[in-house]
Amino acid sequence: MEFFKHRIQQSDKVKEEIDRENRMHASGNMMRLRRIYQTPTVTIVAPLQREETHRVVRKYKKYKDFFFRLNLVSETLDKLHFGSMRMATMLDYMIDVLGKGIYIGDNPS
Repeated sequence: MEFFKHRIQQSDKVKEEIDRENRMHASGNMMRLRRIYQTPTVTIVAPLQREETHRVVRKYKKYKDFFFRLNLVSETLDKLHFGSMRMATMLDYMIDVLGKGIYIGDNPS
């Protein structure tokens, strides 16, 4: 959670960095995307983070505000591994949650 607190505190600096990148016509392979961390009980939306894109994202760059990276994680934000049968129930639950949609503010995503 400290990571998220730090990112929120740095949000003004991030906005300035985005503006600077736009002015400098940053590399077409880099883009700012939101990360969504889905735990079994909570959806956490992280601030925009700069990361390398792939060809699908670059092709539909005009829709970049609708892209996000989804991470399925445990309650402690550790990566989940779905290789065991006992995790199948958890995965089914998370798929059900995502099937209903993720709402950020008033807009369904």
